[in-house]
Amino acid sequence: MVQEYVLSHVQAPKKSFDLMAKICGHPRDFSLEHQTLNWGLLYGALIYWVFAFENFILGIPIIGVLVVFGALCFGMYVIMRSGKSSVNLIATIAISLQLFTNTLSWFGTGGINGPTVLFYLSIIMVAFTVLHGWVRTTISLITVLHLVAMAVIQYISPESITPYASETVRYFDTIFSAMLEFAFLLGYVGIMLHNYNQRRRQTDDLLLNILPEPVADKLRYTPSETIAENYDSVSILFADVVDFTPMSSTMSPTEVVNLLNDIFSHFDTLVDKYGLEKIKTIGDCYMVAAGVPTFRSDHAQVITRLALEMQDYVLKNQVRGRQLSFRIGINSGSVTAGVIGRRKFIYDLWGDSVNTASRMESHGLADCIQITEETYHLIKSDFHCEPRGPIHVKGKGEMQVWHVMRYKK
Repeated sequence: MVQEYVLSHVQAPKKSFDLMAKICGHPRDFSLEHQTLNWGLLYGALIYWVFAFENFILGIPIIGVLVVFGALCFGMYVIMRSGKSSVNLIATIAISLQLFTNTLSWFGTGGINGPTVLFYLSIIMVAFTVLHGWVRTTISLITVLHLVAMAVIQYISPESITPYASETVRYFDTIFSAMLEFAFLLGYVGIMLHNYNQRRRQTDDLLLNILPEPVADKLRYTPSETIAENYDSVSILFADVVDFTPMSSTMSPTEVVNLLNDIFSHFDTLVDKYGLEKIKTIGDCYMVAAGVPTFRSDHAQVITRLALEMQDYVLKNQVRGRQLSFRIGINSGSVTAGVIGRRKFIYDLWGDSVNTASRMESHGLADCIQITEETYHLIKSDFHCEPRGPIHVKGKGEMQVWHVMRYKK
């Protein structure tokens, strides 16, 4: 619970995230393992050079090795930043260099009384974050055994350890090393937070592409609660391609999908323009609702404006070289809206009003917007409508229907 709270509330400054993305790579381009290795390599290169300078100042040996290892780490960082090498391979090489450095440092800077022990921590963290499978297990085990072996050697042969020139030098070296290790940990945590926030934004965006925002919030924070609401006054639109089945029989599957994607993507833009809720597509049928999940008194008017724009676009434009015709049906009334299931869920509508809207589309005429009497009474002062007269509707009997023609001036 504490971890979830921290991850959901701790927000690193955006500038820090931008800097980490420039150094380690953006989460959309690099995996978490890749980013962590990039950070470890760059950090390692800088630390090798910093320690070489510090050792020079304090009169501690192991200077040339540190300079060379720093150059090797930086070279591997450049390679990894290009994204063209194996994470496991480069990480194994880098950890091997660090273990070799730890060996020299252990014997040259006080052994277990010096700061070398601290650097085993970063090796273990990188191994568990970056490596996979048997490589992770092997490297982690080797790291632990290496530390144990160093301690045993020091216990058996304490004279093999070079002590510090003075307690002041030991104190300064240990504090300085601890500060550098803390800097590594800050970068490591920064990468984790950056990835968490990026993945959370991607998840939220994906969820909002599936569900309305209020419904997504309920599902996110109360996943066990049944999501269902009754709405007394909404409008539902169905749009369907005329003669789609015979047309699609002459097309490849890819051509069919591309054609529907083009036209429905434009419909999506119009739905966003009017602030409506796309419910779903069913084959070549497109379903939209107004007034759910947020009530709006102009639901019938706004969905009719959407229908006229959809009709105008289809009449004036070809889609992948084909002139399409659509039937559009609209009805207004009460519905139940909610989410069913917990896997591959969708936000859907149920009720007689939904069925009637579907019948308006399926019993409509090509290139016409057909509406029920309920919708007509809501929009007649804003739109010119022509009565089609009574028609027999499956499951409903005789119904008076109208065709929407245009806006009223």
